[in-house]
Amino acid sequence: MKLASSFLDIRRCHYAFASLLAISVALFWTPLRTIAALAWSDDRYSHLLLIPVISAFLLYFERGRIFSQPSDRRGAGFLFLAEPPAFTPFPLLARSERAIAGRA
Repeated sequence: MKLASSFLDIRRCHYAFASLLAISVALFWTPLRTIAALAWSDDRYSHLLLIPVISAFLLYFERGRIFSQPSDRRGAGFLFLAEPPAFTPFPLLARSERAIAGRA
């Protein structure tokens, strides 16, 4: 019974990961497409195309070590998602201060 429960937990994690991946690609489709077009058209950015390939290669060959002890780290995930909104106002504030200084 424990093996079936473990299998269902792993399957649920895989579905959650696939769902989050699909949502991320859908949300960021335009920037991803722009980066890919830039990498194909400009030799200075062609290395960007290697990043997903190398990442997939490393995940595949280290999958035994990486996925041997899966854990649910919702706190770390929340911090990862909360960080960008926390730092978003700083560039906006700097831009508004430059605009105010330019007017004076």
